Amino acid sequence: MTSQVPVKPFGSAAGGAFLGMQPLPADKPYPMLSLRGDSLAQPFDLRKALAANEIMIGCGLLIPNAQHVRLAALSGFDFAFLDWEHSVMTSEQVTEYTRWINFASEGRTAAIVRVPNHEHHYAAWVLDAGASGIVFPHTETVEQAQKAVASVRFPTQKGGARSFPPVGLFFGVNDGAPDGVDMPDIYHRAALILQIESVLGAENADAIAQVEGVDGFMVGVGDLSLDIKSRLSDPAAIGAELGRSLGLVFAAAKAHRKPILGFTPDPSKLKDQLEQGYRAVAVAFDSFGISKLYRDSIATSWALVKEFKDEQDARGAEPNGTSE
Repeated sequence: MTSQVPVKPFGSAAGGAFLGMQPLPADKPYPMLSLRGDSLAQPFDLRKALAANEIMIGCGLLIPNAQHVRLAALSGFDFAFLDWEHSVMTSEQVTEYTRWINFASEGRTAAIVRVPNHEHHYAAWVLDAGASGIVFPHTETVEQAQKAVASVRFPTQKGGARSFPPVGLFFGVNDGAPDGVDMPDIYHRAALILQIESVLGAENADAIAQVEGVDGFMVGVGDLSLDIKSRLSDPAAIGAELGRSLGLVFAAAKAHRKPILGFTPDPSKLKDQLEQGYRAVAVAFDSFGISKLYRDSIATSWALVKEFKDEQDARGAEPNGTSE
């Protein structure tokens, strides 16, 4: 793998100033640059980044729009999380978006895809497209974890049963590397992340973490809460069970060195998540961010309108801004 791609500033200072945008820190690291494939069609070595406990800041993408995906890839995130489970992306769209993330970011941003379920073909499609990480949702048992490993690893790799992809990379074009690794080794760089989002999954988290080939966890707090609420009605009991279940997942992740992938709508809480073992955190989600931008813009603008009108009333000005 290569790290020779130069790090250049993202965007002009004038353009950013026009939008009131914060510039990226000059010393911001780009960990994926040294872990990108020899071809941008290849997955980046996200497994190595997770094993090294690398802190990565990313974004989440739900809106099926290629231009929007390209913008996210160009923005300077370490990873972009494509949420195929909760979006209306087609299989063609999600594979193309995976490629756009790799290429538009010039190797700075890794594509992580949450597939709809544990069916192996979903993982195969996005891995063939160059995804650097796969998230399997609703993982509850060791057997599911083993099946997930089988879906993303080849028979020459322990626990693997994935079929050889004849058109994932093009023979003799971008299917090799200077160090002589073959195609299964190239795809072996992609990380397998299992999402725990039920009481049963939390109780089995320690055993799941010990399945060879599992690289990290993700916690589905929303679905975990719903699972608990389906069993309990007392708010105090629900809160206690949520704390217990989360504690089991965090303890398993810490004991077996499995970094946690997560999301926070409030970047000020990032340090708390890092303390809990999160290492890949999406600090912006497209749909949430746009909703907040629109509402904040309206609220701020109408506050200024009210201030303007109050000032007019105070000086007896006409509605057009002139005084009598």
